[in-house]
Amino acid sequence: MRKKMVFALRSMVIGVGMCVICTFVTVGVLSAENYYVDAEMGADENPGTSPEKAWKTLKNVNQHPFQPGDVISLRAGQVWRGTIRPTHSGEEGKPITYTRYGEGENPALWGSVDLTKEELWTEVEPGIWATKPDEVEVKGDYSEFWTGNWSCYTEGVAKTSWKVKKTTSGKKVYTISTHEATKRDCDIQLNYAAFKIEPEMGLRFQFRARLTQDGSEKNLLDDKKSQELVRAFRIIQATSPWGGFGSLVKSSWTVGEKWTEFDVVLRTTVTEMKNNARVSFFIGPMLPKNSEFSFMPVSAQLAEVKSVGLFREVGNIIMKKKGTENQKDCEITAWKRWGVDKLAAVGDYYYDIPNSRLYFKSDENPARVYSMMEAAGKCNLFDLGKQHHILVEGLTFAYSGGHGLRGGPGCQHCVVRGNDFLWIGGSWLYTRGPIPTRYGNGIEFWEGNEDLLIENNYFYQIYDTAMTNQGPGAGVLKDMVWRGNRCEKCEQCYEIWFTSPDMTVESLTVENSDFRDSGFGWSHDQRPDKRATHFLAYGFNAKVGKIRYENNYLGRTKQHMVWFFNPRVSEFGLNHNEYVQPVENPEEIPLFMWGGQPKEGVTFAKYRELTGNDKDSTLKNK
Repeated sequence: MRKKMVFALRSMVIGVGMCVICTFVTVGVLSAENYYVDAEMGADENPGTSPEKAWKTLKNVNQHPFQPGDVISLRAGQVWRGTIRPTHSGEEGKPITYTRYGEGENPALWGSVDLTKEELWTEVEPGIWATKPDEVEVKGDYSEFWTGNWSCYTEGVAKTSWKVKKTTSGKKVYTISTHEATKRDCDIQLNYAAFKIEPEMGLRFQFRARLTQDGSEKNLLDDKKSQELVRAFRIIQATSPWGGFGSLVKSSWTVGEKWTEFDVVLRTTVTEMKNNARVSFFIGPMLPKNSEFSFMPVSAQLAEVKSVGLFREVGNIIMKKKGTENQKDCEITAWKRWGVDKLAAVGDYYYDIPNSRLYFKSDENPARVYSMMEAAGKCNLFDLGKQHHILVEGLTFAYSGGHGLRGGPGCQHCVVRGNDFLWIGGSWLYTRGPIPTRYGNGIEFWEGNEDLLIENNYFYQIYDTAMTNQGPGAGVLKDMVWRGNRCEKCEQCYEIWFTSPDMTVESLTVENSDFRDSGFGWSHDQRPDKRATHFLAYGFNAKVGKIRYENNYLGRTKQHMVWFFNPRVSEFGLNHNEYVQPVENPEEIPLFMWGGQPKEGVTFAKYRELTGNDKDSTLKNK
């Protein structure tokens, strides 16, 4: 496990606001029912109400109807490969708390699969190794799935019409006519919702599809488009925030002159039964203007999937070479490529989404070379959703291709304190044009939230940004405080973007934090969009009440200290910050960049003159 960085701010009580939070937590703990989780000595059949009768896995953590004031404690020094998604909220003075107990390192949630067993690999061509393919065993018919009704959803610039007809055999044919095309996956969707799924449930689904344009009978689903269609096939939550409920684990297709036959297998990744699952095709870019996409479900079966476990898209592989385990900073990463034919150097890898299979460039079996190979899967390790009055404290979140912790719209009155977020992000998000986009943040809050305190956390090696508030929708962000956090070797430290003019930021603070080495992490070289900075802002159309970035240390960046892709930086209250760039004459370097300025940025003096920000801040070289 990566060494824990301990710094003074983690244990300090800063300001009156912190005192209020401490009182709020203490009251809750005094009246709490305590639950314990022990990965070594526990058992899920236990009541979980004492260390001696602890639960073993995260199953009960995700299913139990916790009440306000309850405390869920994970035993220190242990690892759980899985995620936590609270389904109940606390109340004022009685938060539901997720924390640790016992001596040792923080208990850890990992979103990865261990690939250090030799039997997992097979050499498919000289120097190219692949994980073993999945095996699917059909368990019985699941006719209630494929006989149900599908629907079409359109948004953005896309314009479509929709019709349904029955064949002579009674099967339904659904047709989407596209009148205005789009480049976004989500702008045109073919959805089936909502239906029940179980944990580790396999679903095999057969269907036929055809795509014609301008009345031509020629089938436009060539092999490439067939693969795109299969990759667009997802099983998700039917309602906001539309989180992932499963993944594609196997697929095949046969390209014909008019119709294409598809056979796909999905596997759920939920930890408890869900009644609100949705299967969706996100097919916006596939459908040209004046085209018709016809889709006919054929059959479906329940299935058992025997697999290496790579059900989620792999965003990164964190590795240690044998013989380096005791060296400082000995973790290295594989290099994500976008096809088997692109694997040129040792350490390159490709994740085959349709078949849930990983290909790796190595001179010998990778398990003989590396003592650690954690394949980081696409997931949110802790998903607050829309819950309120939740405390998350003293945990480690590592090796996820998605986010470490995420809060959805409406998340309120929560504290995230004293946690570690390590090696997060890198999974595929979408492809628009020739360049795939990857993503992954340490902590992300989406759109409108209220009364959130994120303090004394440590972030290390995050693909995108350590911390962020963002979203395209309307809402209000109020009493949001990021305090005393430390970020190292992330591409960005704090990011904000709100593109809706109906969004309001009433009060937001980023203070007393330690940001350093932005852009010096694993992701920078692999990114097509290199954006190393401590403070990042994309599109920003929100109304602003009060935003403060104050009393922060911002040391060494590969590109900029402050980088706004909009012209509104003067509306942000930056002051009393210490900027340190360890080069000769840092005051002559264009470290500050925002919309309307030269693309290379401007100097510290020019930035202060033009924006009025950081009047009492300093820029030094050490």
